[in-house]
Amino acid sequence: LKGPIIELEDLSLDEVIVTLDLSTLGAGTHLVEPRITPPNSLRAESVIPEQIEVTIIEQRGVRDLLLPVTVVGLSPNQVAAIEPLSVTVGVEGPLLALETLDLSLLQLTLQADSLTEGSYFLTPTLVLSDRISVTSMIPAQVSLKVFSESRLLVLTAPVQMLNLGSGLQATLSSDVAIVRVAGPGSATTLSRDPAFGISLDLTGRSEGTYIVEPVIRLPAGYTLVSAVPRQLEVRLTRRSP
Repeated sequence: LKGPIIELEDLSLDEVIVTLDLSTLGAGTHLVEPRITPPNSLRAESVIPEQIEVTIIEQRGVRDLLLPVTVVGLSPNQVAAIEPLSVTVGVEGPLLALETLDLSLLQLTLQADSLTEGSYFLTPTLVLSDRISVTSMIPAQVSLKVFSESRLLVLTAPVQMLNLGSGLQATLSSDVAIVRVAGPGSATTLSRDPAFGISLDLTGRSEGTYIVEPVIRLPAGYTLVSAVPRQLEVRLTRRSP
């Protein structure tokens, strides 16, 4: 350091700031030139060593993602039913990249190209950046049933509440659901079948707000393709005296 003698004599080492700018560096080993910031009118005449070796180790982590499954590649006259509708995917990679993952941009897909009518077990695929890898998928395969569109039935049916606690009343985000089903006959015939129904089981639930998946009952020979909404918000409150 160079400057007035009195400043040099009174100088405390704590007053000299030495910094390394790592803002543009990634993982690995780098040679970085230190930046010296002395106090007052002092200035740095020389720095030994001129460069400092820095090794940056990227923090890594794991994360579980619950992702919906999308079927792609069906021909225009086909519909498909999948089970389950969502898969838990374990991923590993840089901690920051995992924390900032935008789930809305991730698509877990089943390729149905050239599939004919029938039942299949397929492994979903997920495209991620090179820095993130898939470590697990639960379940590893998804059941896919492909049907001709001519067998598709669309129904709008009321949602029934089962086992509502004594003294409680329920408010649903929707009291009907639109159900797409593959099977014989017509939607009218199916809607009148006593084996068909949509219900919410509220057993053991007290006051509060819940997200509940309705149970859809179908007669033998029918397969659920989709339901909208798939989940309902249920708000349970105490009945007024």
